[in-house]
Amino acid sequence: MWKMFTHQGDHKWVNILDKLVTGYNDHHHRSINMSPIEASKKDNAEQVYETLFPSTGKEMFKNESPIRSKFKIDDTVRITKYKAVFAKGYLPNWSTEMFKISKVHPGDVTTYSIRDLADEEITGKFYEEELTLYNNVKDEHKIENIIKRRTRKGVKELFVKWYGYPDKFNSWIPDTNLN
Repeated sequence: MWKMFTHQGDHKWVNILDKLVTGYNDHHHRSINMSPIEASKKDNAEQVYETLFPSTGKEMFKNESPIRSKFKIDDTVRITKYKAVFAKGYLPNWSTEMFKISKVHPGDVTTYSIRDLADEEITGKFYEEELTLYNNVKDEHKIENIIKRRTRKGVKELFVKWYGYPDKFNSWIPDTNLN
């Protein structure tokens, strides 16, 4: 195009548009391995399709076993914490709150949907790298704050806020459970 502009001495592309289109359509294109004129013929349609979308990818995975995911449904996991640029490296990288895997989304990269322990679905999907398996589900949990105290049927109870969990997880526990 620029050669033609130089040759004619101006940049009036309307005058050379037919020549440009003809040159483009007659030129060999490596993506389709022929010129667009040849590719537009019905006899070449299948060859163009195979060139653009090779079937070797399908056959490559035909005999392989299905991709195994790192986590299963109902596995207990923690999610990675977002850290600021100058965050302390010695602080934990994982959330205190635990979640359950609710759905596995297989694909080129497996992703997971999770729900909290109150069975509420968490928005979004998570990559394997953003989750870590948590095996000690029945261990002790830290209490962030004692909100209220009461006595019910002679049993002293505490209304507590659990460390690392949202307020919806606040609950009454017997004071004998406190260590």
